[in-house]
Amino acid sequence: MDKRKFHRYLLAIDIGFSKENTAHKRKSKTKNVSIGGVCITTSEGPLELNGIYTLTFKLPDSSEAILTKAKVVWSKADMVNGRELYDNGLEFINIEEKNRSAIEDYAIGAVLEK
Repeated sequence: MDKRKFHRYLLAIDIGFSKENTAHKRKSKTKNVSIGGVCITTSEGPLELNGIYTLTFKLPDSSEAILTKAKVVWSKADMVNGRELYDNGLEFINIEEKNRSAIEDYAIGAVLEK
């Protein structure tokens, strides 16, 4: 049974992230996005479960970056072309309404294009 609160939309875009209270910034790609969170793929191991991360990303056709905090709610290892990758599910925390609206507008546009 799927426990997701929001529908996910496939979206592979660049995303920057850093663990709260650290200066180490990393980059990766998203796998999907919803108004409640995002899935990102990492190759250096899973993100820390319940860890808080600062995320920065731009939706397609948008000039404004979304900057928000998110909590890691799950991680899953997967073998891709003989290489171990990790999908990490992050739930947005206190996302600004303008950013939530931008994601919602993108999602509506993605559905309308189908």
